[in-house]
Amino acid sequence: MGLAVVAGRLCPDCVEMQMKSALNHGATKEEILDTLGVVFVTAGAPGVNVCKSAMKKLLK
Repeated sequence: MGLAVVAGRLCPDCVEMQMKSALNHGATKEEILDTLGVVFVTAGAPGVNVCKSAMKKLLK
């Protein structure tokens, strides 16, 4: 939930921090990608740009 909120607020550092926190608390990469997919739809192009680098790091 926190990940979707900070991504919608266009904070790249916050997105990365929340993504790491979600993984540390048991979220799967698939669940995080699903969340970021919702952000793409709700936040539009700015949200996509904020999430792009976080998604690249997640998929490594």
